Amino acid sequence: MPDRLYVILQAQFYPQDYEIDDLIAFVDQGNNVFISTFIYNEQVSRFTRAFVKSRNYSFYPAGRRDSDTMRALLNPSMFTGSNSYAYPGMLMESYFEETDSSITHILGWGDNGAPNLIHLKKGKGNLYIHLSPLALSNYFLLYDHNIQYLEKIFSRFPLLLPW
Repeated sequence: MPDRLYVILQAQFYPQDYEIDDLIAFVDQGNNVFISTFIYNEQVSRFTRAFVKSRNYSFYPAGRRDSDTMRALLNPSMFTGSNSYAYPGMLMESYFEETDSSITHILGWGDNGAPNLIHLKKGKGNLYIHLSPLALSNYFLLYDHNIQYLEKIFSRFPLLLPW
């Protein structure tokens, strides 16, 4: 059954080889996977050819004390309207140090201007990896108009009906 959405939201994503194989097969069948994490392991990097660099993650769960604002920017060529979001809170994020542009599309950037949201097409499905999970927290989303950040990202998924 295609067009399902699987959301993974956790601080660290360390799947085993067989779990990555299952996830890839799930995407290949026409499903969508959205992963929001600060860091992931070699198994994910091998598939995505995207390598993560942590920024302020060593302070998890407390965040960086010398920063009082976190920003997120969505790619204006992929999303309409306002695409810049911020909140007065701890800066804690990771970013993609390297991506393979032949298989990934950058959909967003973090506070330092480095990519933090990518899309990969596999078979009939899609994989999205997001490296600023705090941008999906209530504190971030309920500030100003930041709920639009989540709405715009999830607008990429087809309407999923339970029947």
